[in-house]
Amino acid sequence: MPAIAHRKRDSVIADVALDDIAVGDILVVYPHDICPVDGTVVDGHGVMNEAFLTGEPFEITKAPAQPSFPER
Repeated sequence: MPAIAHRKRDSVIADVALDDIAVGDILVVYPHDICPVDGTVVDGHGVMNEAFLTGEPFEITKAPAQPSFPER
């Protein structure tokens, strides 16, 4: 797990400790970052290797309005 997350508030992105993340926070996950928490994509898109979350090395496309765990 990463030690920090990139939280966005009022158009400002700041590094915060994982213990400071709350439900409803918007986090930015940059390319090659390890996603610090489970959540829903609200903007942007990309491909995520879910091995850190599920233990399975599947690369899954992520975009807004997609379920967190698509059927395989």
